Amino acid sequence: KRWFVEMELYNYMGYELIEKVINREITIQDVIQTSFDRIEATDNLIHSFVKLSKDKALKKAKEYDIKIQKGQKVGRLYGLP
Repeated sequence: KRWFVEMELYNYMGYELIEKVINREITIQDVIQTSFDRIEATDNLIHSFVKLSKDKALKKAKEYDIKIQKGQKVGRLYGLP
């Protein structure tokens, strides 16, 4: 089990997630995957989503993780679901 799932990333404030991504404690893919895991665990009760684009979101997350690894700048809010 991934350590960050146990820490419930969905409970972090946006600025905390961004800080963790910048410090390379987690990746954008981690944040996005954890968000989808949470949606899958709870949406059957609240039905708050009409359409999800998980594959597209994870693909974009990977692209931005690579940019961050290369030291390239990304926007301030990249990594937030």
